[in-house]
Amino acid sequence: SGIDFAPLNFFENWNNILVKSKIFSKKLKKQNIRVNAIQGIFYKKNLNLFRSKDGKKITNHFLLMIKICKIFGAKKIILGSSQFRNPGKVNLANSKNIFIDYFKYLNKHLKKNNVYLCIETIPKKYNEKYIFKFIWSINKGK
Repeated sequence: SGIDFAPLNFFENWNNILVKSKIFSKKLKKQNIRVNAIQGIFYKKNLNLFRSKDGKKITNHFLLMIKICKIFGAKKIILGSSQFRNPGKVNLANSKNIFIDYFKYLNKHLKKNNVYLCIETIPKKYNEKYIFKFIWSINKGK
């Protein structure tokens, strides 16, 4: 019923992304192509959820992704981005709190705009196992 759209697969960089998206969205509509989801959202971004100095930039970028969803009529944002969600040396208990608190906060913006966040698994080659450890610990009641 539609495609997933990764902005930097079509555009060189994040500069003027809203203007570029509006123009490209019109072209897709003329071809009767729908966009279901926006993905590749942190591609070429040096941001990490567990680095406190990145918080405002992360929120601003997610808000930008919500605007892009609105332009394309997409209802989903797909979060892969292994470097973005790698807790590094943050212990599991603290990383869980950061993860849950941030996405509870972000959910207010998502709900208001009727957009869903989908978190995808990461291929083994990236050695990012945080989501699996996190879900496993929830399942074990820790």
